[in-house]
Amino acid sequence: MSGFLRREELELKLDADEKAFEALLSLLENDYQFKQGVRREEQIRDIYLDTRDWWFYRAGAALRVRQSKSGLQIFLKALTEAKSGVAQRAEIEEVQAPIRKVLNTLPPGAIRAYLKQCGAPLRLKPLFRIQTQRTCATARRGEDHELALSIDHTRIFRLNGKRPVLTDTFREVEIEHWNGPVHVTETILRELCEKTSIPASAGSKFNRSLQALELKPPAPAVPLRPTARHQDRLIDLAYRVLAAHFQFMRANEPGARLGLDPEFVHDMRVAIRRMRAAWVTFGDALPASKVISFDNTLKWIAEALGRVRDYDNHLEMISRYLYTAQEDGDAVGQYQARLMEKREIVRQEMLEVLDSARYQSFLANLTAFLEQGPAQRPRAPLACTPASEAAVKLLEGQYNKVLRWGKKALQNGNPGDWHKLRLACKQLRYTSEWFSGIYGKGFDKFILRLSSLQTLLGNHRDTHLAAELLRKSAFDTDAKEPTSPELLLAFGRMIEQQHRKIQSLEAKLPAQWKRFQSKKAPFTSPRKSKAFR
Repeated sequence: MSGFLRREELELKLDADEKAFEALLSLLENDYQFKQGVRREEQIRDIYLDTRDWWFYRAGAALRVRQSKSGLQIFLKALTEAKSGVAQRAEIEEVQAPIRKVLNTLPPGAIRAYLKQCGAPLRLKPLFRIQTQRTCATARRGEDHELALSIDHTRIFRLNGKRPVLTDTFREVEIEHWNGPVHVTETILRELCEKTSIPASAGSKFNRSLQALELKPPAPAVPLRPTARHQDRLIDLAYRVLAAHFQFMRANEPGARLGLDPEFVHDMRVAIRRMRAAWVTFGDALPASKVISFDNTLKWIAEALGRVRDYDNHLEMISRYLYTAQEDGDAVGQYQARLMEKREIVRQEMLEVLDSARYQSFLANLTAFLEQGPAQRPRAPLACTPASEAAVKLLEGQYNKVLRWGKKALQNGNPGDWHKLRLACKQLRYTSEWFSGIYGKGFDKFILRLSSLQTLLGNHRDTHLAAELLRKSAFDTDAKEPTSPELLLAFGRMIEQQHRKIQSLEAKLPAQWKRFQSKKAPFTSPRKSKAFR
């Protein structure tokens, strides 16, 4: 959507004073050949907003409105955590004409339209105000590599009635990437941390304000790990598993809709994948009509999310490639822009799915199904079977399927067979985790071996898909512009890189398979197994 700027922010935040600020500028000039630019002073006044139920926070974002004489800036920033002080996060920004105040909603504009399209609530409340006295300087190297350094004296205000109350103050130094090769800037920022030994900031201004004001947003969603108990009927375990993953799916929906952090789409998709696996494992303990209906809808949702996730994975691969191939930056940048356009198309399709009557009906029906709980006398054939008894048959059946596909994949070396083995491993791993509670801690070693094999197979599958998409993109007849010779050469190098990775992974697969098979799976009755004891 046009009307706002979207970019990847890269910055280093340090708990430092004016002396450290000057030292960092000198270090950039002496060790990295950056020349200092003109300094300027800024007075910044920010108000952070959210809904009463913290929708934006739950979506992994902070909504900030910056007011000044020159205009109104609206920012939507991902809350990606910094690593050793260095943070890389997506943000979108819109500049509007100045207005007197923003309290309960955003003014009409591109970001408001974007949020409405995402299904975000637009009735807001101010959280707090931050006022910053900033001294800013630029540092430039060559024609196109530019950083911005600033020292901020920041005050946090609680919004109580008409008169804000000063609650806390702090100061910090920020070094932000403005232009040039991102991977070079990231390396410089991490080296600066090591050379100066200046401690990293305690967090973003947003997070520091939450702590200072003792605001209590909801805790980030974490995947639950429901496991069987000895007194469980199979239907009891099935309901608990489905409820846990349904809850995690719903918790990730705001972030998947907002689209700033790709991990929300990934986590929502994983929750759906586990729910679909649960229908397979517990199908004979649940009403057959419900299993078919819910699974068909979950498949439809997963396909929409999967198309977005495929582009996210490919864009991440392209970014990693550029870290080691600076000479292809301009050409591959064109390809990145093309991918982003295609990703936006499939993202719009995903939003249409999430906004559809079918999806809303599915949410209502599955919620009612889970809240009703299992019947005392269910009709499904295995519903009342003790989970400890059902475990052996279910796990052995899925384990034997893994053995069959593993043997076939080793014999043929066919990518399709390795993929089928990956799917079988995934189903067995999920089922093993659900029954691990009655097998004890020793069973975890088996799950760990299985997980290691699945991870290797997943990397193998992703690399094959990346190579295939690169081949298709190199000869994309539907592209708006013909592929340049420079980009064709870059495609060749990227495809060759993926093929080398495939060969490396395939060389590791036999040994990984052997390690997995080396010990007999502990699928005896739980009370008789060594894992249980």
